[in-house]
Amino acid sequence: MNEVSRCGVVEDKCGRDCIRDKQTGSQELTNLQILFLSTISFLAFKVSHLISSFIRRIDFHIRQGLLLKTFSKIDCNLVNSRILKWNVYISSGLSSLYESFTPFSLFFFSIAFHGYCSNKDRLCFAILYSRPKSASNVHYFSIDNELEYENFYADFGPLNLAMVYRYCCKINKKLKSITMLRKKIVHFTSSDQRKQANAAFLIGCYMVIYLGRTPEEAYRILIFGDTSYIPFRDAAYGSCNFYITLLDCFHAVKKAMQYGFLNFNSFNLDEYEHYEKAENGDLNWIIPDRFIAFCGPHSRSRLESGYHQHSPDTYIQYFKNHNVTTIIRLNKRMYDAKRFTDAGFDHHDLFFADGSTPTDAIVKEFLDICENAEGAIAVHCKAGLGRTGTLIACYIMKHYRMTAAETIAWVRICRPGSVIGPQQQFLVMKQTSLWLEGDYFRQKLKGQENGQHRAAFSKLLSGVDDISINGVKNQDHQEPEPYSDDDEINGMTQGDRLRALKSRRQSKTNAIPLTVILQSSVQSCKTSEPNISGSAGITKRTTRSASRKSSVKSLSISRTKTVLR
Repeated sequence: MNEVSRCGVVEDKCGRDCIRDKQTGSQELTNLQILFLSTISFLAFKVSHLISSFIRRIDFHIRQGLLLKTFSKIDCNLVNSRILKWNVYISSGLSSLYESFTPFSLFFFSIAFHGYCSNKDRLCFAILYSRPKSASNVHYFSIDNELEYENFYADFGPLNLAMVYRYCCKINKKLKSITMLRKKIVHFTSSDQRKQANAAFLIGCYMVIYLGRTPEEAYRILIFGDTSYIPFRDAAYGSCNFYITLLDCFHAVKKAMQYGFLNFNSFNLDEYEHYEKAENGDLNWIIPDRFIAFCGPHSRSRLESGYHQHSPDTYIQYFKNHNVTTIIRLNKRMYDAKRFTDAGFDHHDLFFADGSTPTDAIVKEFLDICENAEGAIAVHCKAGLGRTGTLIACYIMKHYRMTAAETIAWVRICRPGSVIGPQQQFLVMKQTSLWLEGDYFRQKLKGQENGQHRAAFSKLLSGVDDISINGVKNQDHQEPEPYSDDDEINGMTQGDRLRALKSRRQSKTNAIPLTVILQSSVQSCKTSEPNISGSAGITKRTTRSASRKSSVKSLSISRTKTVLR
């Protein structure tokens, strides 16, 4: 058994940090003692489970008005809290009897804890009706009113990448705190189902990122017993018929780590929170060093109808400092593309209607542009949410083989509100074809590793270009009609409304002058420094993707308790 000084740290085989206290004079338990303790814990679970079920039934009937006399004076919240404390005290007492025994864990259940607690299990998750009081051996905390999702309409999550980072830092700080080394740390949430889902999302992400849990393991822990969580919906106004689950989110986070999208060791919290604000540019990295999603620029910077409008000049220096070489516009013209091309950027227009899905031709052209781009690509529509998120998601699905639900989850974690309405079903229908295209792309790309000219490779992919799924609406393969600025200015589209909502909800924050945006800093979760190739020297200009480089670039109330090791 590994021992260190008091308040020391032991790293187990899985690479997780386990905080332990050195116990002097302790002796190994016999098998009989282990059986005795296990029996006690099992009986305690049964008793507490029966009481839990009884209290829940009483509370339910009281709320439904079915029991008015006999139980009307019972404070179910207080009873739940008292039973929780009682179980934690017993668990702590039993745990101290075998602190040095590591091969077995003491399984101990309680009304708020449907899971297990062992001597090395310090982090727990609970859903309670009221806030319990911390004791000498247990610390309770909640983030329900600290990390809150800023909704557009009926959407409520998942929380963004900055909030996940803040939460993980908070947990790590508590686990390493000297004053809490002998305490169990209980993250509890309220009976609000939306807050429950976001709280479970955060602690599940912590399990995946820091504790090495698989998405399935994290999800199973959170749904132990009769627990369930409502799924997340899109930011559209009205009803919703497509949802993403906690498991989708956990898979998205796991794959983001696997592919290098997510690395909290280099995550820049200040920059993420600064630039995601509407007044500071409203931009987010979806894939570090590869894709930026941002709101559509206007001809000049101003505050109009409650939301901030930024000119292309606002973004130019930031893009140059971060090796952005290509701009793709998906909405109708609100600025002169020459302002970007004069600065050395490639500029492409791939218009399709606000709130709609792209044609197969647009998807193909978007992927071709991105696969031939030398540096990072900045994509925008009006709000930079629906159309922008949809096409970036197509790229992720093709080149990283993530499912549609996982991709939507990741894009929304990076940029909340992305992919809206029918765009969700569109991605589901495109999943198989994009995976096939990606398989062909990677297979043929291997043949170019011996120094063959990459231009010949585009011919090998010609047979893949026509792969598509039939039955997708709005796949007319027709070039969009010529457009004018008036069409965009006169009416309020979905993008206008979403952008206005985002600006107004952030209006309490003091706006930072636009010149600050020109300052260079490394943005979220970058795994390596970008390869700056001097974008100022690029002279190619295009407003449609008529001419493209021939080279192809390689891409690399449920009362639940959860104990996290």
